[in-house]
Amino acid sequence: MQDIIEIIRNDSTLMLIIGVGISTILIIFLAIVVSEMRIKMYKNRYRRLKNINKEINEERMALEQELHSYKISDQQYKTMMQSSDTKIEKLEQDTFGYATLRKNKDEIEKNLHIVQEKLQVSYTKYEALLLEKEALQEKHDILVEENMKTRTSNARLLMKIESMQR
Repeated sequence: MQDIIEIIRNDSTLMLIIGVGISTILIIFLAIVVSEMRIKMYKNRYRRLKNINKEINEERMALEQELHSYKISDQQYKTMMQSSDTKIEKLEQDTFGYATLRKNKDEIEKNLHIVQEKLQVSYTKYEALLLEKEALQEKHDILVEENMKTRTSNARLLMKIESMQR
């Protein structure tokens, strides 16, 4: 062991090769750790977006159901207007109720439009994250391949060193 250390210490090219090898391994390890952290971050971001999309869809369904009930109420109002038996007081009350319903319907439609826009933005972000994930996956695959090449070359260097020792 002392002989190997002395050979390495005396031969500057071996020290340079070992230094380059160690620094290459450290760089590859750092790249892998950073890639893994980014993947975890994007995975968490994807889960949050998925939950937000689920909540938006649930809210949209509730708003659509409420809008449907208002449409039914609107149709009922029209049939009452057509009947000539209704009294004037009832007509005035229904008119006020209709106006309120119409106002509520407009507000709900505005909310539905806002929710749909948010959903569209979320889908756009999701697609962008998927593209970024694919790019990171490709980079990761390239780094793994380079790591394997480096390991192979390191193994060859070790075999040469062992053969030189013999």
